[in-house]
Amino acid sequence: MPDLNLTADCEQCCALCCVAPGFVQSPEFAISKQAHAPCPNLEPDFRCKLHAELGDRGFAGCVTYDCYGAGQYITQTLFEGQTWPALADPAQMFDSFMLARDLFEQLSLLETALKVETPTNIQNQLRARVAHLESLATNKLDDLLEVDVAAERAATLQVLQELAPHLKNPDR
Repeated sequence: MPDLNLTADCEQCCALCCVAPGFVQSPEFAISKQAHAPCPNLEPDFRCKLHAELGDRGFAGCVTYDCYGAGQYITQTLFEGQTWPALADPAQMFDSFMLARDLFEQLSLLETALKVETPTNIQNQLRARVAHLESLATNKLDDLLEVDVAAERAATLQVLQELAPHLKNPDR
């Protein structure tokens, strides 16, 4: 199983976050964009021509977006360094990115939860959930595309709810 880096490394990605998701014009995004369509601010070298001024130009959603390392994993590992423009049908790359991004976010939450002092049974549940999600996230492409992310998110939430009573609340 590949070692998953849950920190984004944009240099190892082909700007999947600028293409795969869609968004609507809002205070977070100055424009609307369809899923699987490149952002009009995306340059051919996969860099954003507005990167230095995203927040000032109405793209706060881009500033706060985090793929949790899914972008480089999909680009470098699952698609072996290929980029979406080079693919005959890039939809699988975009769809796998969106699924992996959700799984990587869950893994990031669980890794943070593992740092909380909790009873052994809860630590074991958290570790088991991490192992399960890592196995799903590192599946072959066809298997990854079959993951029921909503069900996985619900299962992760259930495990995290077990943790809640053990969190220290300074306001109590």
